[in-house]
Amino acid sequence: MIDVSDPKRPTVVTQSSEFPNVYPLTVAGQCLYSGRGVLDISEPEDPTERARWPHVIAAVAVSGKHAYVTHNSQLSIFDAVPCGAPQPPHIFLPVANRGG
Repeated sequence: MIDVSDPKRPTVVTQSSEFPNVYPLTVAGQCLYSGRGVLDISEPEDPTERARWPHVIAAVAVSGKHAYVTHNSQLSIFDAVPCGAPQPPHIFLPVANRGG
């Protein structure tokens, strides 16, 4: 995690090898959606895993209450995970799955 509030002097807030396969990345609110799952980044110094994809994904986008991910030439739609509020981590379950 890098603090870019001063673009001329970005500062590393925290780093970890605990979360491998993090590409691709997208941020929605206080959640960081990655190739492995979702991290709650409401406290950037101590990111917390909120959910894990059932497989490594190729692309992710979040809109409203859904996360759209691609994997193995398929599109899956998952319920988006709220971050910034206490909750136990959970596994994503698809709302819809369309093969292609």
